[in-house]
Amino acid sequence: MLNKTERDGLVIHTSDDPRHLTRAVVEGPQGCFLVETVEETYTETEGAAYNPEDFLNTVLDFYRQGRTRSVQSPQEAFSG
Repeated sequence: MLNKTERDGLVIHTSDDPRHLTRAVVEGPQGCFLVETVEETYTETEGAAYNPEDFLNTVLDFYRQGRTRSVQSPQEAFSG
C-alpha cells in the first residue's frame, strides 16, 4: 500500500512493503522523482526503531540535493 504525505508543496509517496523502506517518490510541479536513501533512517535515542519523520526529512534533503531519478509514477517506483 502506498502512503502519501504532503510537505512544502510536495507529495511524498512511501510504501508499507518492507522491500521498499529505503525509497520514496517525491511528486512536485516538475514530475515524479525516485529517492533512494540506501539505508533506513533510525532514531539515535531509540536504537533500531524506525522513525518515519526522520525518513521523510532525509527524503526531502536528498530531493533538494538532486539525488533523484525521474519516474513516470509512484506505482512504477514501487512495482516488483
